[in-house]
Amino acid sequence: MRAPNLFKTLSKYGSGDAENYLSESFVILIKILLERRPAAGLRLLNTICGLTEEVKFENPDLIQLSREVVIDEGRLDIEVRSGSDILVYIEIKHDAPLSEGQLEYYKAQLDKSEFAHRTLVFLTRSLASGQETTLPKNEYHHICWYDVYGELSAIQSEVNDETSTFLIDEFLTFLEEKQMSLERVGWEYINGVPSLIALINLLEVAILEAAPEVNVRKTGGSSWLGFGLDGEYYCGIRFAEPLVVVFENNLGVDVDPTYK
Repeated sequence: MRAPNLFKTLSKYGSGDAENYLSESFVILIKILLERRPAAGLRLLNTICGLTEEVKFENPDLIQLSREVVIDEGRLDIEVRSGSDILVYIEIKHDAPLSEGQLEYYKAQLDKSEFAHRTLVFLTRSLASGQETTLPKNEYHHICWYDVYGELSAIQSEVNDETSTFLIDEFLTFLEEKQMSLERVGWEYINGVPSLIALINLLEVAILEAAPEVNVRKTGGSSWLGFGLDGEYYCGIRFAEPLVVVFENNLGVDVDPTYK
């Protein structure tokens, strides 16, 4: 039996802000790699920041990683410095959208600095988040969490350090549970999808048998599938917990119903 995931377990004691917790956890992992396995840490950081052989982080002792940096009227998720040569701003998004003009503002502030090399990084769940900014694509580096997952997976096989390997594995699992990885679809998919459809059909039959007078409307979204009842209640499943059938007073949209 696998032990509970370290990062998921610790998230219960955080501030409740998933985006801040994800950022903080990621920074801790990078710092530990830079300390214990500098080559792996540098490789990961250079990939995230989109740096090349011509301009890249090379000395881990010069790197400063800072969280929630106040930049005039903004608060940046991560700032990375290397001496007085390289400055990188990293804006991370979990599921929340960008604020209006957010990336544009950080880019303008970044351009005011006197560092020789400046990069703005946008780290998100998918490339679709790039549609939320008017900033030209050549003015920032857009990377997704599944890219991070892929790079960490490659690094993991090369890291000969029990602590680092363990933390990488825990963070990879954490990303998997958040559906921020691109995993191979296994044979379970073939039986899983028909079974899901059958479950929903059976649920509809059960609802109509129990309450034939109720107005039933099938409803579904990116995280749920089920039925709206009389425009007030929801009965169905949430993909985060597919083995639990729920009855709620929120029509399936709100992930935190007042009644469940």
